Amino acid sequence: MNRRPSQLERTGFYVERWLDGDRQALGTLWKRFTPLVLSRIRHHSSWSSVQNLSVEDAAQEVWTKILAAPENAFTPAGEGSFVAWLGKVTDSTVTDLVRRGTALKRGAGARAEVLDTRAKGMVCNMPGQNQELGPAASARVAEFEAIAGEVLGERERLAWTWVAILGLTTEEAAFGLGTTSGAVRNLLRRSRVKLADKLGGSGVTSFGQARGKD
Repeated sequence: MNRRPSQLERTGFYVERWLDGDRQALGTLWKRFTPLVLSRIRHHSSWSSVQNLSVEDAAQEVWTKILAAPENAFTPAGEGSFVAWLGKVTDSTVTDLVRRGTALKRGAGARAEVLDTRAKGMVCNMPGQNQELGPAASARVAEFEAIAGEVLGERERLAWTWVAILGLTTEEAAFGLGTTSGAVRNLLRRSRVKLADKLGGSGVTSFGQARGKD
């Protein structure tokens, strides 16, 4: 299957290829979702309890779990099921890190849990793992954020960047913000009003169309 998937079908397309054994497809999913995983971890209610670990390290543990999981760990159950499963893995990882920190405080030893080092190494060497955007997308995001920082809150800015500029769905943006797709749509509506007041209608259009899949 060599056709190029559309923006809105990308996740399902690459999940299907990953389940068929395509390791490159998992690398594409890594690239697509790592910024969202990082954001979800930061917005997790328990993240402030995790000490001596960066958000980036925690995100790597999420992907380590996915790589080390048995083949039947994820079973497709319709559109959005991968995003929901990834959310559970991310949230459980944060919970595990909190428990690990608690165990260390109680003197459980230098390492309360030993990671699967083979899987961790696979994360570091995963095909397609470079998160950098292309030059055009990077320029658009940088230009937008310079203006959006003046009028939008953090969650509004992230929602608009992900959906209107980078083409993610509202469900995927909701995953990254730890909220619902309906809440993301509200963020997008508020963002459009604020940006229109700042830039005018044509200026808003130049920064993408917030019409992610609902």
